[in-house]
Amino acid sequence: MIGRTNRPESEITRRINSIRASTEMTFRGLLKAGEFDIRSELRFRNLSGLSFAGEDLRGIDFRGANLVGCSFEGARIEGARFEHARLGRIESGKAVKSDLTKAADWNDYVQANMAHHYQCDLLPEQHLPDWTVFMDSPLLPLMAVLPNKIKPPGSKARIATSITIVEADHCHAFAAMCERSNEALPEISLAMPRLEMTSRAAQIFITWARTLGAFHYRAPFADENELLMIAVDLDRSNSSNLFDRRMWAAERHSINDWKLSDGYSASIGGYGSVRLVRELA
Repeated sequence: MIGRTNRPESEITRRINSIRASTEMTFRGLLKAGEFDIRSELRFRNLSGLSFAGEDLRGIDFRGANLVGCSFEGARIEGARFEHARLGRIESGKAVKSDLTKAADWNDYVQANMAHHYQCDLLPEQHLPDWTVFMDSPLLPLMAVLPNKIKPPGSKARIATSITIVEADHCHAFAAMCERSNEALPEISLAMPRLEMTSRAAQIFITWARTLGAFHYRAPFADENELLMIAVDLDRSNSSNLFDRRMWAAERHSINDWKLSDGYSASIGGYGSVRLVRELA
């Protein structure tokens, strides 16, 4: 495992020797042999390319870690933290990512977040290079970092966008957790394999998404859509140009006072799909 440490060389050597002498074969057992604190010492580590297939990862804090190319097939992840870990990258418009949904208890993991959501901290995001795929919350689509040239006017921050539109699984969490979901659900249409909703329902959904962490989500601005179409995996939904035009767009007000474009609403017949965008800290 590669990563910066402030530990003296003698302690590092002792821990390495302990791991070498251990008869443990599991990832968790090796961490214990090396006296790693699973609640803090795996953060921002380079663990890329490791297979966690079938491993017990419960309670391990992977926030900020490089997990590109890792397998989670059949792993147990109850209580683990993955916010802002590097899960993959965008290559030629396609998302190549480590798939946490392959974990043995992924559905239970999502349910636990719905019942006791972990408020995501404002972690430093300099470790996320352009085109990195990462997770804000298991209740929302994965996000991707876009290049500096695409950002709100007057802002020095990069932006991230969800790599898919809001889908049925995300709406399920919304329906279970949001007090105002009863207002929005009658205005949400499941047009498989995507969701379409009115501007009011979209606004309620995005406002709820903001409560899941310290982030200010919005819809893409209309003039950002061209890059988003190139940057993110729309082909997964067999999307067409018509579908692309039915994405909700926002007017350029302040980040905290955005609204969906009224003019855009008329062009899509009152219903559209939602893609999340936010500024990086």
